[in-house]
Amino acid sequence: MRSTRLAPSLVALQAWSDERGSWPSQHEWNAYAKAHGYLGTESLRYHRHQSWLALCAELGGQRSQAKEQAECLAAVREAAESVGPWMTKRQYDAWAQEVPGRPRLGVVTRRCGGRWNRTKALAQLPQNPAINTHIWSEAEMLNALRQAAIALGDPFGEEAYEAWRGAEWPSVETIRMYWGSLNVARAQVALTTQEPGGVVRYTEDDWQQALRDFIGFQMTAAQYHDWAQAHDAPSLQVLRKRAGGFWKALETVGVGEWPKSSMARTSKAPGSSPD
Repeated sequence: MRSTRLAPSLVALQAWSDERGSWPSQHEWNAYAKAHGYLGTESLRYHRHQSWLALCAELGGQRSQAKEQAECLAAVREAAESVGPWMTKRQYDAWAQEVPGRPRLGVVTRRCGGRWNRTKALAQLPQNPAINTHIWSEAEMLNALRQAAIALGDPFGEEAYEAWRGAEWPSVETIRMYWGSLNVARAQVALTTQEPGGVVRYTEDDWQQALRDFIGFQMTAAQYHDWAQAHDAPSLQVLRKRAGGFWKALETVGVGEWPKSSMARTSKAPGSSPD
């Protein structure tokens, strides 16, 4: 269902872009749209099936390279305030995934010199020390596992190994990348192998019920209430009249059933009543 706000939002986006002389970032447009009652970037992508840059190209928006770089550096500084000035590129990318409208790592490095330390220097943040470039031999990696078993006992966990190894021995990730899995490497030196996910084994009923509980926990009436308003979808009141309630509506469309005690059922939308 197309939102009645889609066309006015696109007109406003193009007009505001022309007035500014540059295409706004997703963060800038979301703030402007919220203040003026227009659709945000997520809703525009949903209705148009386009990325933000594709929409920019269609509407004739112009992007300034200097402005793009400034936006990326501002995001890196913002992340450093949360993660710390010595943050790695992986830590930045994890942060950018959690904060709406912030550029991902690939975009940042592409616009800021191609390297993470170059980006940090432009953002006036301390550069990270060079990564150890020692190439570990097969014999060294297997010896590391033997020595860990002597020091820690067999079997030992990955966290215990990482705490023990220091700079003298290769990391778990290095061993895993070479052998394909840590269990393959363990088997080479006759150490105990471990099931993925630890030693706990789940029955068919266990893992299926856990997945049902997770889905039920995520799909709350409150979340649907917010989504329906943003996407011009039927309200909870409509679902109640048509299907007898939010959860009965989910079951009608084949999503499935969850226990009455599910935590998700305790999360109610504003003004809603129990199903």
